[in-house]
Amino acid sequence: LVLVHDVMPMLFPEWFTPQHVQVFREWLTAQLHHAELFLTNSQCTATDLRRVAGELGVTRELDVRPVPLGADYPVVTPRPVADAAHLGRFVLVVGTLEPRKNQQVVLDAFERLQSDHPDLALVLVGKEGWLVDQLVQRLRHHPLRGERVLWLGGVDDAQLAWLYDHAFVAVAPSIYEGLG
Repeated sequence: LVLVHDVMPMLFPEWFTPQHVQVFREWLTAQLHHAELFLTNSQCTATDLRRVAGELGVTRELDVRPVPLGADYPVVTPRPVADAAHLGRFVLVVGTLEPRKNQQVVLDAFERLQSDHPDLALVLVGKEGWLVDQLVQRLRHHPLRGERVLWLGGVDDAQLAWLYDHAFVAVAPSIYEGLG
């Protein structure tokens, strides 16, 4: 039995380090040859897994069963984020900084909008991932950093609830998500 969340390193190797792709390819190849049952978190991932298996030369019919994810999140009382409380209208982007999450497109759009909407701010929530050195440098050296551009590495659930409650708009620019 193998649980597969996604096969993105095989579908989009440019979003990962070569070492990550190699380790994932070796792991997946071993699983495809030895596992009898595959659970996936969505039909999308099941389809992707079958496609990648074929590309890796697996000819047997895989027993793949999507098991949709579900969660009961505790209700939290929103708690203000001090660094963002003064911003007024802000665009919120949540997710680890990584190529597929596509945060740079939001930063580009924000910079284009600044002259027409100088009151607009940008808040990014998420830790630094991989292959985002250029984006990280842009954020760390942005002329509006700390004023209209905030990069919060991580916040707790109560703070995240406050950010969602107060955002002018929340943007999810991800190019691809394995969960469907």
